Amino acid sequence: MSTFQSCARRSGFAGSASVVVLTLCALQGHADPGPGEAERAARAIARVAPTEVLAPEVSDEGELIAQGAHAALLPETGAGDVRVGAMSITLPAPGTSGEVTDDGTVVYPGDGVAPTTAVQDEGDSLRIQTVVPLDGTTEFAYGIRGAAPVVREDGGVDLIDTETGGSLRQVLAAIDAPWALDALGSPVATSYRVDDGQVVQVIEPDEGTVFPVVADPRITFGIGAYVSLNRTEIRAAASALGALSAVSGAAGCVALGEAIKGAKLVPWIKYACGALGFNPLMGILKSLLSTVESHYTASCYQARVPAQQPAWKAVPAKNCVPFDKSFTF
Repeated sequence: MSTFQSCARRSGFAGSASVVVLTLCALQGHADPGPGEAERAARAIARVAPTEVLAPEVSDEGELIAQGAHAALLPETGAGDVRVGAMSITLPAPGTSGEVTDDGTVVYPGDGVAPTTAVQDEGDSLRIQTVVPLDGTTEFAYGIRGAAPVVREDGGVDLIDTETGGSLRQVLAAIDAPWALDALGSPVATSYRVDDGQVVQVIEPDEGTVFPVVADPRITFGIGAYVSLNRTEIRAAASALGALSAVSGAAGCVALGEAIKGAKLVPWIKYACGALGFNPLMGILKSLLSTVESHYTASCYQARVPAQQPAWKAVPAKNCVPFDKSFTF
């Protein structure tokens, strides 16, 4: 049994005082000074949310270069930004220097109020965890530049390319639905909101929460797009579906683009066909028609690729191109 577990059982977790005892007991259970703050944070994360981590390389300029396909650049201090292409994410940490721990986690130690922040490279995604101490802040913001954050139906957040518009809006990255766990692995209520271009995570500990709490935004890059269609474009899609019922495969992607030639949604058709294949795309379009037939009340409908539930939803007209900008029949 580990020192942490033994101390936890003796403390009883009877409110905040027990949490303090737990922390002191866990740190004092060794004769030597033990690991530093960065290693303790990495171990706290591994205890409740283990994962395989790719250790970063250090450039000649001192930057930390993540080894995953996203090729993220990690800041030297917690006051810097995580950069992926033209997009950057500001960390909620103070300006402490980043430390690479034994398992490859990059940790930016907190100051007792601002949380300790840790970045882990999982290859296809980044995990940016906050380790929240007792009496620490329960809200922390991630500033987003080069993308517009949009909260999804599942509580996660999509980071949308600000350079694309009209019928197609590319998803540069997606943040998983939020979660947070306390020191014993028990869930802690948490949610995201978007505030002035920032993604703000809120945790709501209760009297049974055992600190530190680990909150874990997981960010996956380059995974989809939003399509928004007005009624004119929906009718075009319906006409194209009827004409292409016997076509399949790559030829279907070409035929679908030609069938609605001149439409503002052609770039999205090409993107979605390449990403999903013709048959899955046809399924998405058919679900749109079914939705519209059931309640054809909005002037603009939007879906995400890959799809989420519900697949299509009515959105404000500003998300679609104006009718007079669409092609005509």
